[in-house]
Amino acid sequence: MALASGTKLGPYEIQSPLGAGGMGEVYRARDARLDRSVAIKILPTHLSSNPEAKQRFDREARAISSLNHPNICTLHDVGHQDGIDYLVMEFLEGETVADRLIKGPLPLQQLLKYGIEICEGLEKAHRSGVAHRDLKPGNIMLTKSGAKLLDFGLAKYTTAPAQRVSMSGLATVDASITVKGEIVGTFQYMAPEQLEGKEADARTDIFALGTVLYEMATGKPAFTGKTRASLIGNIMNAEPAPITTLQPLSPPAFERVIKTCLAKDPDERWQTAHDVKLELKWVLDAGSQAGVPMTVAARRRLRERSAWISAAVLAVVALALGIGYVQRAPKPLLPIQFTIESPTNEPFDYIIPLSLSPDGRKLAFVQNDETQRPWVWVRGLGSSEAVKLEATAGAARLTAWSADSNSLFFSTHDAARNVDRLKRVPISGGSAEILCDLPSNTWFISANRNDQLLLVSPDESLKQISISDCAIKPAAPLDRTKYDVGEGWPKFLPDGQHFVYMALRGDKRHDVYAGSLDGKPGKLLLHYSAAPTFADGKLFFARDGYLYAQPFDPDQLTLSGEPVQILRRQLAFQGVGGVANYAVAQSVLAYHEQLTPKKELAWWDLKGTRSAAIIEPSLWENLRVSPDGKKILASNSDPLTHSGDLWVIDAAQKTATAITHDSPFGSVLGVWSPDGKRVALAGAIGGASESIFVQASDGSRTPLPSPDPRNDYVPMDWSPDGTALLYWEADNQNQIGRYNIYPLAGNSKPYPLFGKLTSNVPDARFSPDGKWIAFSSDQSGRSEVYVAPFGSSGAAVQISNKGGQNVRWMSDGKRLLYLAADHQVVSTALALGENAQAIEEHALFQLPPTPANSAPAFEIAPDGKRLLLAVPLGRASAPITVLVNWQSELGKEVR
Repeated sequence: MALASGTKLGPYEIQSPLGAGGMGEVYRARDARLDRSVAIKILPTHLSSNPEAKQRFDREARAISSLNHPNICTLHDVGHQDGIDYLVMEFLEGETVADRLIKGPLPLQQLLKYGIEICEGLEKAHRSGVAHRDLKPGNIMLTKSGAKLLDFGLAKYTTAPAQRVSMSGLATVDASITVKGEIVGTFQYMAPEQLEGKEADARTDIFALGTVLYEMATGKPAFTGKTRASLIGNIMNAEPAPITTLQPLSPPAFERVIKTCLAKDPDERWQTAHDVKLELKWVLDAGSQAGVPMTVAARRRLRERSAWISAAVLAVVALALGIGYVQRAPKPLLPIQFTIESPTNEPFDYIIPLSLSPDGRKLAFVQNDETQRPWVWVRGLGSSEAVKLEATAGAARLTAWSADSNSLFFSTHDAARNVDRLKRVPISGGSAEILCDLPSNTWFISANRNDQLLLVSPDESLKQISISDCAIKPAAPLDRTKYDVGEGWPKFLPDGQHFVYMALRGDKRHDVYAGSLDGKPGKLLLHYSAAPTFADGKLFFARDGYLYAQPFDPDQLTLSGEPVQILRRQLAFQGVGGVANYAVAQSVLAYHEQLTPKKELAWWDLKGTRSAAIIEPSLWENLRVSPDGKKILASNSDPLTHSGDLWVIDAAQKTATAITHDSPFGSVLGVWSPDGKRVALAGAIGGASESIFVQASDGSRTPLPSPDPRNDYVPMDWSPDGTALLYWEADNQNQIGRYNIYPLAGNSKPYPLFGKLTSNVPDARFSPDGKWIAFSSDQSGRSEVYVAPFGSSGAAVQISNKGGQNVRWMSDGKRLLYLAADHQVVSTALALGENAQAIEEHALFQLPPTPANSAPAFEIAPDGKRLLLAVPLGRASAPITVLVNWQSELGKEVR
């Protein structure tokens, strides 16, 4: 029964009805104590005795009470009177999205603003472990202060992996609050997994968000059907009409955001509302750079009107000339596509340095052999196999072609002198010519016809060098207050004087510039773009790992037209460094797509026999077994963005719980304390400088002051007595890595280990008795295993002699396991006196292959009888794809 005006519920006086639904009635009321308007939602009397209705009403109260956020309707009070349960919420003046859509679709900028606010509300809910499960236009209010999420009556507390729940929050989760297999929500906005009665999580809300944004953009529902059955069938199997068919001026980037939200498989969607928010912010900020300008509608209509007039005038001429021209017109070139597999037994790295010769006839790339030594390989496009250039052993990760396409520039590292040696090798074969010495970790990427090269120096600034005198000079000044990472990816333009490059920011919102060898400030070309290359009259660039091209005048340094997405597949891409795996020249495009197979966690015995999987496959890595052997620390990282969270996996319960959220850490590797109650981890939180943290089981975090906030840190191990933390430090200024000890008692300061010995392979462990440290170092030119005493003056002794890393102590403290270069797990017995000595060594079994830059990781159980491995499922590395006559694909659906 409806409540009459004047009815009082506690201190609240009912004024007028606002609306009603199947599970509640909402009234406007006055709060007599604070003299303010409020909204009161009641559970009707006829439903008060319904346990399910009562449970959902209580759930909404609990859900909203935990969500204090500007974009979520605030709960003021709860109460019960005369058999009536009620919630008191803030009174919102405005209209729901459903009411607004009666007037038609929203303008793009307004839509994006509201969309970002909806994402922020969802992000708060998801971080608190709450999935809304009934997101729809009627449950979003548009007010003067912004969008507000309403009606959490179907909300669910969840500990699913996509939910990023803290350890301390698990104790309050009511897992029985909904019945598994129950379908709840509004059918038109349900995700496929909801319709199948499966467990809902944050990604379920992402699908609903996609349907809401689609409807706000087009004025039409994403999915329709004449019957409930046909509607469900469309949601499960059909795709909505492209937004651009209904709103032609909608940016392609916005279309991609919605399409990813609406992926049928939850794993293929954006994984968090935070991800969607960032994408929408970019579309809003990028404006005309998002694919289609927001401000060109009027100009485009004028252009189209002129085009119709011109078409009418030219129609007769076209008709007269058409038949003769068709007979004379050249046939369009057909696209030719083929793939190049790894020429060695090693899979390709995640990032393969690719370089096409200026004449477009040869592809160079760097690949490791079975001993992990890199070489330059060249594949002629008319040949069936790649040829290794024998003079390029130890080549650095980037190469540059000479302007005549007859030779390659590359560099190798001279460890004794700590310099890189710039060399040139003819493609026809023969020895390499040594040209110049360069600072260690210098990268060069482009050469002009005068044998001038563009370099990226160790401090991430652009330089130029002429091999005639080896003098290194600045190439382009950079505003470090705006671009905190530096510069990268310089590519010469045809005149050999100008070039394009990218300015890098830590938040990965890089920009593309044009510069010149005169050292003057560069000209901004593109926002939020990376890896620029000019070819075939177009400027190629990457955004979020996708490849685009836009017409570009290299003489005037101006862009025209609109950017066009070239590939549907995502390139292998490094977000912070802005490196994209592609090369283009003379109508030839070579690329390496992103391929990040999920990994399965399982125990293996020492004979190489695998047991059942511990938990659902995901992007698990950086494994650590707890001291009691019952739990596992593992990171779940996205190689595209170099972000990820740290998880605790309960091996017996087969559950995973995130203990970091929204990728705040530069490193996601965690280390257990000896008692298993704390975790040491490292990174930058909230934009703070890099540091090491100790996190307790309640989620609280204590920072350990960093020796140098400019450097990066990775915790390696906790001493068995709990008094010291072993960690690896990347000295970003000197481009070296080293091991250090952080005393955890008293006021002692961190100090370095092993003298001047350095390592760019962070991997070290205390022995069970805490008297020795086993570690990896690549100071000799490749990674080898060493053992050194801890707390005494003994020397570090090399244990492996054919390459080794991933070193682990057996429980008896007298044997090591490590991973050899050929992925054999090797057992080594040690004699431990003043120094360590390897006395017996044999191979146990060979691990499955993984990309060469990510050796298979294993951990040893505390009992020493089992190994924990993360094994990729399916192919671990994609081949290189070459597309000849790529232009013929323009205008078609991208590949």
